[in-house]
Amino acid sequence: MAAAIFKVPVAMLGFVDGHNTWTKFAVGIPATDITDSDAICRQTLISDDGLIIEDISSDNRYRKEQWFQQNGLGFYAAMPLLSADGQPLGTLCLADHKPRIFNTSDRAILHHLSGVVSNQLRLHFKLSNATLKQDRLVSVIAHELKNPLNIIFTATALLDEPGVNAKELTGVKKHIKTAAQKMLSLIDEMLEIGRQHNGNMELNLQEIDLTVLLARTAAANLVLANAKNQVITLDVNELLTIRADEGRLVEIFDNLLSNAIKYSPLGATIAVRGFRAGDTVLVEVQDQGPGFTAYDLENLFQPFTRLTARPTAGEASTGMGLFIVKSLVEAHHATISVRNNSGGQGATVQVSFKN
Repeated sequence: MAAAIFKVPVAMLGFVDGHNTWTKFAVGIPATDITDSDAICRQTLISDDGLIIEDISSDNRYRKEQWFQQNGLGFYAAMPLLSADGQPLGTLCLADHKPRIFNTSDRAILHHLSGVVSNQLRLHFKLSNATLKQDRLVSVIAHELKNPLNIIFTATALLDEPGVNAKELTGVKKHIKTAAQKMLSLIDEMLEIGRQHNGNMELNLQEIDLTVLLARTAAANLVLANAKNQVITLDVNELLTIRADEGRLVEIFDNLLSNAIKYSPLGATIAVRGFRAGDTVLVEVQDQGPGFTAYDLENLFQPFTRLTARPTAGEASTGMGLFIVKSLVEAHHATISVRNNSGGQGATVQVSFKN
């Protein structure tokens, strides 16, 4: 379209990746990769107004440029293609084999066209990312559901075996119940992600006594902690109240506590602290696990993230818990941060509420 509008024999879309410039679409010349870090398409990205060379042969900056010489070009004009946040994606380029005048009106039209192409690229990337995420979601769901379904299938097959005694029957029922609970938990997480993605999360805001809520959440996790001979300590020295959704808060701190238990070794101490700093109410959950690597810290709150560390007793993990937690925290206009503990043992997750 650009070639037809400007009546030039050469037009192309160039994309920049590292030190390479590669052409995805080209008219009038072969679509080839350019590995020179000083390639013309890269130079275009330096200026918001693009790069216009009306007569290449008389331009001392570019007349010896190898790419121009190889293609016998006398005129070149290009505008940058930008992402939504202004980052360069590539260029929309025009060229002719002879010099030509490119006036202010021509520049404005090319600038407008580059904006149209940029918008189309953003939409394409957005749809591509959405498709990849959806494919990954389906893959994760299938993988996570397969194991409990196999357990249920195997357990029900045992029920058909002759001579199953009461003790064995109790064990089979327990396995079926555990597998079903895991499936239900996974489905609940999927529904939660769907609500967040569609903007359908509703908060029932009310005054919440954090001291009581944290004590109740810690008590609910004692069964998991006791199974690993762990201790949960609670340190809240003052009345802490915030305006929040009680159910969502329980979900946040239940997830953080269960993670701390999951990744801490046998006999560890999980510390929960609540305190006030100015007009901010802070809650910290500290574990004694291996801490986080640089990769973990960078990807911690992304969906489907598998951390470098592994649960210390073989517990299951879908890789979606902290992604959901961060969304719930931000829905309360609060923030969540993570730091490794001094001394190299464990990490601390901090949630900050503006009061």
